[in-house]
Amino acid sequence: MTPEKKNEKIILYADIVLALIAVAGIATGTFCDFEIAEAVYFPESTFWRVFTILGMYPFMAIWVFYTGVICRQVRSSGLTEKKKNLWTAACGYLGLSTSVICSWAMFAVDTIGGVFSQTINNPLIITAGALLGVYPLFFAGFFASKKEYDKRLLKRLIILCAIMLAGIIFMSAGKVIFSRPRYRLLIQDIPGIEFCPWYIPFGGSAEYINGSGID
Repeated sequence: MTPEKKNEKIILYADIVLALIAVAGIATGTFCDFEIAEAVYFPESTFWRVFTILGMYPFMAIWVFYTGVICRQVRSSGLTEKKKNLWTAACGYLGLSTSVICSWAMFAVDTIGGVFSQTINNPLIITAGALLGVYPLFFAGFFASKKEYDKRLLKRLIILCAIMLAGIIFMSAGKVIFSRPRYRLLIQDIPGIEFCPWYIPFGGSAEYINGSGID
């Protein structure tokens, strides 16, 4: 067996394992959702605020890193200078905008903002967090990428970023359609807000959002 075939086999087995883990996670989340949240979530727990940050940061940070790699590959390609500049601007914008979103989420009320309220929606803090804590990964990806143009690598990265973007869109659409209350709202004893399985749309969410200021 050639090394390439061996690598393909390893990747196939890894994909199967990850798929089984994903199915197990969906099943567990579907049938044990409330019990898990009740057992592990405590509003004032610093651990869970850190855990939340550690969950969102890698996802957005790797996106920023990939945009840097794509930018480097584009700069090394045979495209015209005008097209290279357009791609560079697009990659830079995607990396920067994602960095701002990531920083805003890290300083929101459910994360660092819950401990230091002055950081919530603070433009200076969010900008500093984006420029110092996330956006440098764009340049890390740029310089980590090999200088030689690799068409297959560029194609795979673009497809990967497209899949990640589709995931974000799908998740956001799901939130709009189902509008399920988070567990942290359930324990606030707000009249009318009760536990709802994820597969059942929650009715009346617009009234709570507009009338009570609940996001």
